[in-house]
Formats: sequence, C-alpha cells, structure tokens
Amino acid sequence: MTHILDGTKWVKENTSIETMNDALETLEYNNMYNHVRYLCFWYWGWKSKKDYEYLKEDVVHRYRITCAIYNKIKDGSSNLKADFHLCKILNTLGVDCKLNDFKPIKGVKTLEGYENYWTEIVREIKNNDKYHNHDGKKIDWNFS
Repeated sequence: MTHILDGTKWVKENTSIETMNDALETLEYNNMYNHVRYLCFWYWGWKSKKDYEYLKEDVVHRYRITCAIYNKIKDGSSNLKADFHLCKILNTLGVDCKLNDFKPIKGVKTLEGYENYWTEIVREIKNNDKYHNHDGKKIDWNFS
C-alpha cells in the first residue's frame, strides 16, 4: 500500500477526508461525520505521522483561553464549531492540519463568521500579556 505525506498523516493515494465525507453523505450516515478520521484510518489503513498525545495539556489550556475570549465577544448563544476550534488551536501549536481534515463546515457565511471570531480572539491574545503565560512557562501562540 502506497502512502503519501499529507500534513499530519500518511494517506493512501486516491483517498481523502472529502471522499469519506461524500460516502457518508451518500449512505446517509451523517451521524458518523465526527468519526471521519477514525474511519479513514480504519477503512483505508491511514497511518498517523506523529503521536500528538504530548500536546493534550496545551490544547486544553488554549481551548479554555480561547473559549473564554469567545464567550465575551460572541453574538447570541452559538459556539465555535469544535472541529474548527481544534484545528485553529493545533495550528498555534505548530501542527500542520487543515479545516478539511475535519467534518466540513456547511455554509460560506458560517465559515466567514468563525474566521472573523477567530481573528478577534487572536487580536485579544496578542494585545493581552496574561494569555502568554501558563504555570510559569511562556506560551508561544504561533499565529500564522
């Protein structure tokens, strides 16, 4: 089986998250979207490029910070989609993942809204030193 490097994973040629999502939609297994990466690893034999378990504490900490900021600036009662939020946080940790590695976001306006909120979150973090320290260690947010 030939695998090619795609960001954070080794992917079998001619396979993709989008292909699996299309199959799930065609088969009306919409409730399985949250498991799409697992299905790709299981069904196509994808292999993880790296073990990211060591990032768990940093991801949780950054998630709490960004959620708190989002809750201060958001309109209404909605939340950032978890997949979008996780992708953005992993990017700040130097993980090369893309939004299409996760469940697709339906609607251009929805995605634009998330991106606008993320821009505001980034601005708040950059302008406030309290977000750059955790348990005595400096946090490098690595915003691109």
